[in-house]
Amino acid sequence: MVNSELISSFIKKPIFPNVDKGSLNTGISLIEVIFPNTSSFQFDKVTFSNAYTAFISIKFKFKNSQDEWKTVLDDLPLMQNIHMETGSQDDFTITKRQLLNFSDEVIAARLILKQPSPLWSHFDIDNVHFYQVNKKVVAHLSSKISGHRRIFN
Repeated sequence: MVNSELISSFIKKPIFPNVDKGSLNTGISLIEVIFPNTSSFQFDKVTFSNAYTAFISIKFKFKNSQDEWKTVLDDLPLMQNIHMETGSQDDFTITKRQLLNFSDEVIAARLILKQPSPLWSHFDIDNVHFYQVNKKVVAHLSSKISGHRRIFN
């Protein structure tokens, strides 16, 4: 198993789209995440604490397709029932293995939060942390594999 290391990120304030410029909440929140200290990184996982969000989707911008957002996770349920509290305050980890359409070099992220129940007027996620693959461990494993190849050749 490859170790992860925390990557510096800036999490922007959530955007709550409204219907027809009115005050009706759509039950959707969009959070943009940028990574100011790196041009790209190898995503390993994201961790967060739920605050009444029913579903989460994730979109990434990748280094090889900078103008396009790709959905890598679509509507993962965070609560068993959107009208009940079960799961509403749990901690979650989403790993690279759970994602679709994945490319290694991430440059930005969007988290799309959904809460269709009218019972919860506020929903969010807290303590969001992105982790990258630990490059030192990967380099060490690569050198070990290369050494074994020399022995068998």
